[in-house]
Amino acid sequence: MTYQQATYEFSEALVNLYHQAYAANERLGIHFKAGIMTQSELEKALQTTPTFVKVLDKQLVSSVSVRLLWSDNPSPDLPWQLPSCALPGLFSGHQQYLP
Repeated sequence: MTYQQATYEFSEALVNLYHQAYAANERLGIHFKAGIMTQSELEKALQTTPTFVKVLDKQLVSSVSVRLLWSDNPSPDLPWQLPSCALPGLFSGHQQYLP
């Protein structure tokens, strides 16, 4: 398992991860930009939002993003980990807030 900063090479996998992770919210009418963002929007966000990925056997399994107050999408949110829904049991929760 490796951890690294997300680059454009991960953009398609990240968009898919975000869409899967937010699908239940979307079905309930709860909308977050990550649930519907395009690959091009994600690539723009990677320029200003530090994002890190966890890779296991060449497969993206989670991401961690840190929102900065001076970024295009400022937020007081804590850093959060977004695990892949395709790997049940690997994580104890859908979204895990980091200490």
